[in-house]
Amino acid sequence: MAAALFPALTLLWLAARQPFFSEDIMNIYAFPPLAWALEIGYQFLHWLASVLEPFAGAASAGLAIIALTILVRTVLIPAGLSQVSGEIGRARIAPQLKEIQRKHAKNPQLLSEKTMALYKSEGVSMFAGIGPALLQAPVLMVVYGLFILAQIGGHANTLLDQVFGGAPLGQSVVHLVSTGSMLPAGWVYAGVVAVILAVAEYNRSRALRLNAAGQDPSATQPAGTGTLARILPWLSYITAVTALFFPLAAALYLMTTTVWTAVERAIMRRALGGSPAPQLSPA
Repeated sequence: MAAALFPALTLLWLAARQPFFSEDIMNIYAFPPLAWALEIGYQFLHWLASVLEPFAGAASAGLAIIALTILVRTVLIPAGLSQVSGEIGRARIAPQLKEIQRKHAKNPQLLSEKTMALYKSEGVSMFAGIGPALLQAPVLMVVYGLFILAQIGGHANTLLDQVFGGAPLGQSVVHLVSTGSMLPAGWVYAGVVAVILAVAEYNRSRALRLNAAGQDPSATQPAGTGTLARILPWLSYITAVTALFFPLAAALYLMTTTVWTAVERAIMRRALGGSPAPQLSPA
């Protein structure tokens, strides 16, 4: 989910740097419902950091970001379950669908009719999981906004003034390199990027293995979405690169939600009887 939403979130980051009615671009975070949700999230995040401070000290703000991300993703588990269930259902009918495509490749109308009939008879929706994914988007947009906006509700976002492991939450790797202050905080950014890269390789490896085994869910996607499904595993690599340009607070969010998605999907696939996900290799 994180990978799929990332391009949209990047555009939101650019939009958030402009006034709401700018001639250049609209700042969606100035839209009242989102602005109210941001303020509520901001106050909750500060409360969470204050709870963690006696135990975590200066790292409390960074840990609060991770904890809030986990909390939000926990609430969204039913949506993720619906998505995985849809993937498994489409994978189950993949052999039948391929046979229909082979037989009726030259008759688009009959192909469409047979395809719809197959989905209906097997009780599988072509678009299962798309609705839940769209429902997740505004929630994740609000959480993401907490970590990229310099101002929230007309006041400074003091979260970005905090540090995590000696690294400022409001600064990016690119900024620190340009100012010559990369060390000693560089290990924090390196760790975040390394985790995102590890998950990216896991996603890519799993997609390749499923494809080699003929279990690639993208083969049963509606027209046009199969290509997207094959591209998604690579988006985590883009996330790792662009995380270098975002504040550490946003990078921590991206790292946590990326790891959560990989673990959540692996567990759900096993629980629902889908194909088991491959394990990360030691290398």
